[in-house]
Amino acid sequence: MNLIFNRMNSYLINFLKVKLHKFKRMLSLPRKWLVLDVGSGNGPFPRADVLCDRYIEDTQRVDKLVIDRPFVIGDITALPFLDNSFDFIFCSHVLEHIDNPEIAIKELMRVGRRGYIEVPTEFQEKMQSTISHKWFVKKEDNSLIFWEKDREIFDECIQKKIRNIIDSGDKTYLTLFYKYHNLFNTEYYWEKEVKYKVLKRNIDAKDDIKESVVSRQQFFAQIDEIYSKIPFGFRRFLKFMIKIIFTKGKNINLLQLLACPKCKNKMSLLEKDVLVCSSCGSKFLIHKNMPIMLKEYIL
Repeated sequence: MNLIFNRMNSYLINFLKVKLHKFKRMLSLPRKWLVLDVGSGNGPFPRADVLCDRYIEDTQRVDKLVIDRPFVIGDITALPFLDNSFDFIFCSHVLEHIDNPEIAIKELMRVGRRGYIEVPTEFQEKMQSTISHKWFVKKEDNSLIFWEKDREIFDECIQKKIRNIIDSGDKTYLTLFYKYHNLFNTEYYWEKEVKYKVLKRNIDAKDDIKESVVSRQQFFAQIDEIYSKIPFGFRRFLKFMIKIIFTKGKNINLLQLLACPKCKNKMSLLEKDVLVCSSCGSKFLIHKNMPIMLKEYIL
């Protein structure tokens, strides 16, 4: 009985350490800073003032996309924001999905003055791989090193076994995760510059997952479907309070932040629900108060 209690106590202590570490990260950012979360998904960074995500529907998420503050539909490789428009950019578990992380990193540096990047470690990829992840990433001498991940490393048998352990409520995997958190995630803070090296990947030969572009009407229908009540547990309540404390009262004018994803110039409001680029004339729709700043949906 004591052994079980000690194991549970150890799990709880390590769990709280990781969560405290994350909350310190949120609280360390000055309230006056304008913060962007790129790839916000179903668990946006509570401290973020503006959210940005490329995908409305994504089967790899564990839950629906959350939209609870100013939101822009945009691509990390062509961010629809003006140069240096944000004081801090939060980018967690996004870059490993990108065909060309170099372009994405340059966009983060263009739009933000500083930020935080988190990616899974090589250990995590080999223990619980995800077929959509295209890179191994490690931090070396304060630089992020990306090198090609062979798709063949994905082992469906291993993934199912680990997933069964997690879903069963067995704390074995989670105990390992929280006790040795650095084994699973690479954390990287940057200011002014992200130091990185990308070992070139043969995209044409390796990329067998092709994205399909749905029609504008289908895309709007997907947006309409994501609005649902968000479960309100204790952890979500704490995140909600952080969001309120740091973002309430801020007057976020998206129009002053937006840029054309093609030419990076300012946008202006042409009609109630239509944005137009002041330079190239590209037009983008606004649906449900969300600017749809993707090149494939230019009017």
